[in-house]
Amino acid sequence: MKGKIYLTTIIVLLSSLSFFAQTPTVLTLKASGVSSTETPEGSSHLSVSATINGAVNANNTNCSVSFEYGLTTSYGNSIAANPANVTGDYGYAVNAAVTINYTHTSSTQERLIHYRLKVVNENGTYYGRDFTAIPIHITRNIFISAPCSDSQTMANFDMANNEPSLSVTVNYNAGDGYTGNVIIGSHQAQQIFAPKGSVCAFYYANNLFLQVLTNDQFCSETRLARQWVWMTATGAIASDKFIFRIENGNNYPVDLNLLNQSTTYPYTIAANSVAYLVADKTTTEMSVAGVPFLYSEPNSYT
Repeated sequence: MKGKIYLTTIIVLLSSLSFFAQTPTVLTLKASGVSSTETPEGSSHLSVSATINGAVNANNTNCSVSFEYGLTTSYGNSIAANPANVTGDYGYAVNAAVTINYTHTSSTQERLIHYRLKVVNENGTYYGRDFTAIPIHITRNIFISAPCSDSQTMANFDMANNEPSLSVTVNYNAGDGYTGNVIIGSHQAQQIFAPKGSVCAFYYANNLFLQVLTNDQFCSETRLARQWVWMTATGAIASDKFIFRIENGNNYPVDLNLLNQSTTYPYTIAANSVAYLVADKTTTEMSVAGVPFLYSEPNSYT
């Protein structure tokens, strides 16, 4: 009787090992070549493109390989991987080029692709874990400064686009009818005008990303420190925390006050240097010598 028990146990164990040997290894991996565009320029019709990647070991079975992808973890789209079929007992790198098109409706809407690897063999269906492909937000590469102006009534804003291959459309509103948009080519610059003493709001894809106080100085005057201090929102590090990049272009240190929510962060930034602030994911106001002059809006992307 004991021998039969042991034999049954061995048979069950071997069956279990055989089952696990036929289970493929499925890994979703980081995407590459992630980019984002608006079509046409200045519209809210956006797209995200990426090459999504994975790895499969068929463990001596015949496997069909695909990716599921979409704006959420419900996915809703499927594409065959390259290669679409694998076998044998060694690892395959698989990938697929995908694009998601959608309408951007709010500043909190994520611009990303959710995706996971899917493998099917005669024993069942197996999934890799969910990954996200997130483009660098375009507003990180739009730089706006307020130079001096010798006009009695009008100030200037210089706008530069450091995107390597994409023209961007920036809308602006300084009040009193001074509204419009400019298309800035890759590595190009444009200039707009606004009434002195106003705050100009800048938008990309219908979303506010920066507000800047005009520079009311004449060019013959000594430049104020705040005219060479800039701040941009660079990305989220948690669902409620954001990184703001601060740059001081002056040849001397500058004392800043950064207001985020109800908390003020005093900070001295060294001459010709860059610093980073981690703060709540909301508007951050920057002031020098008690004068607020720049308001940076967090985008919803990393």
